[in-house]
Amino acid sequence: MKRAINIGLHLGLAFAIFGVVRWVSHYRYASNHHGGSEDYKEECQSEGCSGEEVSELYSSYQEECIGEGCSYEEVIELAGGSGSVNAMLNDFQSRGWQVQPCTFIPPQIPAGLNNAATGDNDFVGGWCSQPMVDTLWGDFHMSKENWDNGFGFEDACNVNLPLGRTFNSLALLRLFGTSMPAGSNDWLPWFYPFASNAIDELYGRCGNGQTSGVLATTFTGLQDNRTELYWGFFYGQDVPSRAGTIVHEARHADGGPDHNCSSCSAGSCDSNWGLFGSRTYEVLYVWWLRFAGGGSITSATSGLAQARANTVLATAFCRRPTRGEVWGSSVSNPSAFLSIP
Repeated sequence: MKRAINIGLHLGLAFAIFGVVRWVSHYRYASNHHGGSEDYKEECQSEGCSGEEVSELYSSYQEECIGEGCSYEEVIELAGGSGSVNAMLNDFQSRGWQVQPCTFIPPQIPAGLNNAATGDNDFVGGWCSQPMVDTLWGDFHMSKENWDNGFGFEDACNVNLPLGRTFNSLALLRLFGTSMPAGSNDWLPWFYPFASNAIDELYGRCGNGQTSGVLATTFTGLQDNRTELYWGFFYGQDVPSRAGTIVHEARHADGGPDHNCSSCSAGSCDSNWGLFGSRTYEVLYVWWLRFAGGGSITSATSGLAQARANTVLATAFCRRPTRGEVWGSSVSNPSAFLSIP
């Protein structure tokens, strides 16, 4: 009993300290970034502000949204309300300052989308119904505040918007079923329940506002466990690659090993195939997808899956996997780099 009391005391102290740290962090954020209660609406729209005051507001925006990647909550707070966001950003732009197109409400999506080439036109017809939207939404624990303000909550079947493009990738994962049949060698039905069970919540976010760079981030531990999807996921990847990224992030959420080296061109690197980290899982999914049979996917989708598998093999491992490492030493030409035909 004494041990239980001691453990409870330690946990109580830990949570108390954690609460104080969070309060101090929030107080410092409010003081350092927003001047207590200062925002664009109050300073500039209500009273009229000086160039110096606008510059101070932009410094906060630049630090949060360009240096790191921010949420709409942060932009709305800085603006003083959602109705002042676009006026603030337009003011910044008029002074020649960089803003992220994805922080406007609604976000300014990239021009010239080729939804035929990315596969986004191929899948929407299979899931664009209220029951299936509800299924995908619920299975990945999505919520309105993380997908509104132009991200697609109000227009879920619009595959030009982040939510519709995310649903395309989730629907592709689900296309092959939601459980692996007993005795089957086909792993494709396994990936959807693996991902939906591993990922705690799925958020749509701006990230760096670019179509390249970090695609997604998974947060675990003593914080709000979640997977955030960024602009590069929505607009820098095709549908099979996005589905592979969901599997990749699910491996992180499932407690898989972190990226453990940095000498690969992709930036987020696994040391080797045998680590069975997120890169191995990502390749395994798109590899299986490449050879999905029965006319379940188009040849174009199969080709996109092949391309993604070979890109990850070539760029995302510090030691590129060989045929022998994957198939065993008895395979022909075991020292050759693995590639997906």
